[in-house]
Amino acid sequence: MNQPAPCSKWTWALVLAVAAGPYLNTLNGGFHYDDEHALVRNTHLRQLSAVPGFFVDSSTFSSEPDMAMYRPLLQTTFALNHALGGYDAWSWHLVNVLLHALAATGAFALFRRLLPSAPALAAGLLFAVHPVHSQAVNYLSSRSETMCMALVMWALVLLQARHGIWSAVIYAGALLTKSAAVALLPVAALIQWRLPAHRRDWKSLLPHGLVSVLYVSLISIEGFLPRSLSQGVRPFDVQIWTQLKALIYYLQMTVLPRGLSVEHDFKISNALWDPPVTLAAAILLSVVWLHREALRSRVSLAGLGALWFVAALGVPLLVPLNVLVNEHRLYLPVAGFAVAAAVPMMSRVVPRSVPVLLCVVFVATSVAQNRLWQNDLSLWTAAVRRAPNSSRAWSNLALALHAEGELDSANVAYHRALTLNPGQARAWNNLGLLLEESGRLEEARSAYSQAAGHSTSFSGPLANLGRLALATGDRDGADTALAAALLRNGRDVDAILHQGRLLQMRGHSDSARANFVRVLDLDPMSAAAANNLGMLAAERGDRATAQRWLRRALVLDPDNEEAGANLMLLEFEAEGIERRDAYHQVLARFPGRAELSLALGNLHAKAGAWEAAVEVLRTAVERGAFVPGLQAALGAASQKAGLLDQALISCRLAARETPENALAWNALAAAAAAAGRAHEARQATLQALKLDPGNAHARANLKRLDGHQPSPVSDSRKAGK
Repeated sequence: MNQPAPCSKWTWALVLAVAAGPYLNTLNGGFHYDDEHALVRNTHLRQLSAVPGFFVDSSTFSSEPDMAMYRPLLQTTFALNHALGGYDAWSWHLVNVLLHALAATGAFALFRRLLPSAPALAAGLLFAVHPVHSQAVNYLSSRSETMCMALVMWALVLLQARHGIWSAVIYAGALLTKSAAVALLPVAALIQWRLPAHRRDWKSLLPHGLVSVLYVSLISIEGFLPRSLSQGVRPFDVQIWTQLKALIYYLQMTVLPRGLSVEHDFKISNALWDPPVTLAAAILLSVVWLHREALRSRVSLAGLGALWFVAALGVPLLVPLNVLVNEHRLYLPVAGFAVAAAVPMMSRVVPRSVPVLLCVVFVATSVAQNRLWQNDLSLWTAAVRRAPNSSRAWSNLALALHAEGELDSANVAYHRALTLNPGQARAWNNLGLLLEESGRLEEARSAYSQAAGHSTSFSGPLANLGRLALATGDRDGADTALAAALLRNGRDVDAILHQGRLLQMRGHSDSARANFVRVLDLDPMSAAAANNLGMLAAERGDRATAQRWLRRALVLDPDNEEAGANLMLLEFEAEGIERRDAYHQVLARFPGRAELSLALGNLHAKAGAWEAAVEVLRTAVERGAFVPGLQAALGAASQKAGLLDQALISCRLAARETPENALAWNALAAAAAAAGRAHEARQATLQALKLDPGNAHARANLKRLDGHQPSPVSDSRKAGK
């Protein structure tokens, strides 16, 4: 077993090609699901100087502290990926494909020490092309699985080659990639157990045991292990019954890989007597009974493969995890399945053509499965079909639809997700973003509040509440929300950025500058922070510094229209071009920037050019652009221009956007009165007074209106008579 037969380089090349080939169509894929917080928004990955911190601080794993994981070696590869190619997804996917090829060659090298040459090659190819690996290879965050298990495979190879110390070093690297690497110990023990008694070398596992103890000590001291154990995902007995059922589910996916999906419709089981658990137990006992001789025999490869399959699932079997079943957990167990499947090939019960045909079918299945991962919409559409009762699947489908601009469909999907799980904070937060984008500001505010209430650690909803309050002029509300966001996550760059804008609005330029500089310290790629530093410099009259910061913003993000527009305005100002003309030219360059239309409309209004103001503002609205205050400005300008119908429509929309704003109701009252709709004007005035009882303007309006229309009290008295 320890001295494999010679193997040509072409055989190794075949294993590499068969492992990598089916996944070449993954290079066009993107980032999915947890990639968003662990990779795309994780500012820790954007500077190589942060790498040492990965080994001492598990909170660097994600942009959200509650998603902390201790996987420093994995993070190091992510940081290198970013350093070499930024967020060009193809390079990240290429690394995943290469790691899968490394794992496949490791599996083949191990099989050569367990099996004769032909069955070893067949088992190696079967492992390489098994479709269940498609999730681990396509899903960038699942690099933890491919990388970890590649290291585990080669550590097992070195162990069989009696290079125990080097094997333990590789095993340590696997643990620093993902804790699931502990599966090496039971698998290595099974391989030793299969040997004749005089050849077993249990002492060879001592370095690996020592490494395991050191690893557990390390994650205990760092705090990751105590935090994980304190989460209380589900009671241990419920975990056992659920995962007993999952063993059969995993076996079915391995033997017959149909219906593969990023999300499975799998339920918790609370007792052994739940029918699915009882059935699963009966199936397992039947399998054990039918294969009792194979399992009992130390020389049985079928028994070794079967026990390997179960042992490799030990971590998800015993440790309660948030997701009940996941395809990427089958990465190492499939190697055990491949060993067991080699037995009929060795006995020549199965013709040699069958493994070849099986590999061809598996390659075709993997290629087809990869296509689902090409974008979020195809991925989560398939997931919803597979798991129609999964709130997570619906929430992610909604997010994909939202990104595609299908707002109505996204809205339906978000509400479906929240019907299935009303406490899903991320779905509430993303629904808030959709509502805000649609101009339904009060509903958006309510959704953000729901999100913040359903999570004690997620800072995103509070940062969004603060930004929205800032946009609608509620500075005190913004202050409260942003401070709360930073209490949850002091490194939330969005909250720090918006707090800097608030400080800037309040005239605290030095404090605002400190916030923007801190954002750049945390995220050197933040074009928004560079843009804001440019505008701060412009405010104090330092045009050269302002232009330098704005140009830096455009280097960081060439598509940043806000920085581009600000730079153009500064350059026109330097040339002495009149401000309204400058805005006209900038708006022609960036027609989708609604805030430019609002600023230009206000400039026209200030000059008394009401028709010009209406034209600019109405054009922005007709383009579907939205920015808080746009409808209010259009309503005011339309009223001044004598366009009373337009004024009334816009003021109604403005009041709907900010129903808690007394000024919006006063404006609606004025527009309704001018249009001769006295009753609507009175109702709007009463609403303004309800929100702000001391509002002198609203009180004066009410007196004027009551002089032309009887009060509701007078009407009721007349009706009583």
